[in-house]
Amino acid sequence: MRQGAGETVSGAIRQTDHARRVSVRMVNSADEVDLMDLDIVPISRDCEKIQYQHEVVGYIEHVGHIFVALCGSRLDRAEECGQCLLWDQAAAELMRQAKTCRAARVAGAA
Repeated sequence: MRQGAGETVSGAIRQTDHARRVSVRMVNSADEVDLMDLDIVPISRDCEKIQYQHEVVGYIEHVGHIFVALCGSRLDRAEECGQCLLWDQAAAELMRQAKTCRAARVAGAA
């Protein structure tokens, strides 16, 4: 189900020993579908660490009926970047924010 540019199309879950791998499909700004394999590591009952290409990009906390996306490699320093009703939308928002932060770090290092 497509919800518009930048929204998640669908996701598929694969279970491993300690983590799950989730394939998240997102529509980018060029109206193309990007597929991202995320590793999900449970931190607590209501919090998961999100990794992309073996790098921690952030966390998703489940608070009531809301999934809160937190961008950053450390939970104690992560910043909120979105609140969503669906987990895959929170993951998509986290990945969009992580791309922005990564681009800013690269530009600052140059």
